[in-house]
Amino acid sequence: MINAYLDAQPYATRIANKLQKLSLMEFFNDIHDKFYPDKDITFMEKFIKMMQHENEFCVPGEKLREYGIIASTRSSTIKEKLDSLGLIEGEHYRLQDVLKQSETSRGIKYKKEYHLTPDAFKLCLMRAQRRVNQPVDPVIFANYYLLLEKVFGLYRLYQLQYSERLLSMKDGKIDRMQASLDRQSPQQIV
Repeated sequence: MINAYLDAQPYATRIANKLQKLSLMEFFNDIHDKFYPDKDITFMEKFIKMMQHENEFCVPGEKLREYGIIASTRSSTIKEKLDSLGLIEGEHYRLQDVLKQSETSRGIKYKKEYHLTPDAFKLCLMRAQRRVNQPVDPVIFANYYLLLEKVFGLYRLYQLQYSERLLSMKDGKIDRMQASLDRQSPQQIV
């Protein structure tokens, strides 16, 4: 996996220098096809969307169960996990009491819903362990999240080099136009 990343760096530079414009998803899929074809990335789009909402409470607490971090979506289980990681309410996660109409009885019940920041979710994922009889292995998702971060870093490198190349070309064009104007100016004075 390290060799693939090292091979992907010059590739990102090449496509930037060719001024090949790619969105994050296009870039990610291109890098996946060329350097990580053996990795299952069916869920990566969700991770990418998460990463684009830094410092927002955009990850529902139910995702902790979906990705194998906890075995239950009970509020107390989620709270225990978040507390064990030292996560702070209001900074790393938000807790809301949401009104739910009870199907079995009359009246309204409150349900606690958690929403985490992408960083809090990542921390939960990185610290998760595989347990006996656990239907989902969180370690697999943790490794894929790390892969996504590597590709995201490559994408930032690509964007920077793409912008520098574009600016360099525009600077050259401005210099040529200025030289052309300078040559024309003395002729018009006479």
